[in-house]
Amino acid sequence: MPMIPRPATPTRHLRTALVSTFLPAALMLAARPAAAQEGGDAASLPVLEILAMGGWIMWPIYLTLAAGLALSVSRFLMVRLDQSREESLQGWSPRGKSAEDALKAIQGMETGTLSQAATDMLSQFRATRNPESMSAQIERHLTVRQDWFKPYQNWLGFLSDSAGALGLLGTVLGMFQTFFGGSLDKDKVLHGMGLALITTLVGLVVSLVLNFVLTLVRNHFDRSLDRQYQKLTEIRQAMLEAGALDGPRS
Repeated sequence: MPMIPRPATPTRHLRTALVSTFLPAALMLAARPAAAQEGGDAASLPVLEILAMGGWIMWPIYLTLAAGLALSVSRFLMVRLDQSREESLQGWSPRGKSAEDALKAIQGMETGTLSQAATDMLSQFRATRNPESMSAQIERHLTVRQDWFKPYQNWLGFLSDSAGALGLLGTVLGMFQTFFGGSLDKDKVLHGMGLALITTLVGLVVSLVLNFVLTLVRNHFDRSLDRQYQKLTEIRQAMLEAGALDGPRS
């Protein structure tokens, strides 16, 4: 069956973000001995205070994560709901039935994307008496389902890229705050490096989480679509084996 196209992963963004992490990390390590002499210890800070060092740019990253998770949960539940509606059809055997009997049986089942596709396929076959019409309907169903999934796939890829880009933006802002003015005041260096490190780290984590979630949802959708393809193919083959081609073709 045709496979769902994989979205472009933010590999380039992640690679750039990882490389850009080394410079602020090195500068922060260089500045830490001076901070330790003053009695400061960043490791003793609570997690929320550490995240607060990222400043306002953390909020777009949080919103990106929330939007991606909301989209993923919504699309996952929609796939699961459709799967629950097709259970009766998945357990039904079309062997030995004519196109008319199979169509009546399917129409009496709970309506879902699979039952609708099977109904359209059998109705088209009854009208044309052409086995190729069933193959065409199966391909059409797969295309429609893939097109239904594609907007979510594209949006989550965009959100994942955006999280990495926002982390890089935080790195640039932190570096700017550190070196702007030409002086390396200790407090300014620590604040700027903290901003650079925290935003880069959180942006990378959010990007990885969204990519992981996208992979899970996409694989679940692929398995669901494969089950539908197998069932539609089984129905088509049963119609041919039952001698449903008897009679004139239009």
